[in-house]
Amino acid sequence: MKVFEERPKDMGKLIVVGGPGGSGASTIAKMLAQKFQLHYVYGGLLMRNIAKEKGYKSDKELDDFLESIKDTPDQFKYDREIDEKILKMSYQPNVLVDSKVFAALATIKRIPCTVKIWLNADLETRVRRTL
Repeated sequence: MKVFEERPKDMGKLIVVGGPGGSGASTIAKMLAQKFQLHYVYGGLLMRNIAKEKGYKSDKELDDFLESIKDTPDQFKYDREIDEKILKMSYQPNVLVDSKVFAALATIKRIPCTVKIWLNADLETRVRRTL
């Protein structure tokens, strides 16, 4: 039994990039997607789209939305909805997924990835980058 499955050649690349806020993960992910001409999938945008559908428009309102659903059944419903969308997109050819959780989900679901990258930075740097 193989521990790691290989992605079929006709599917091209599946690159997964993640990291905590301010680590530079999204910046690096966008650069890699452009460099390798990959379809860029951003988990954060999917959540923002749900918030917009619910009437929350700005980034400040997004924070309010996230706080309003924290630890509620809706939070888990939306998280599962986003996971399902990203899972579906991961089966398309040449995709880069920018997500804090998709690398773990891909491992659990045995989705073969070309590479998984986790970026981190010290807390002071991350705070400075997000201000």
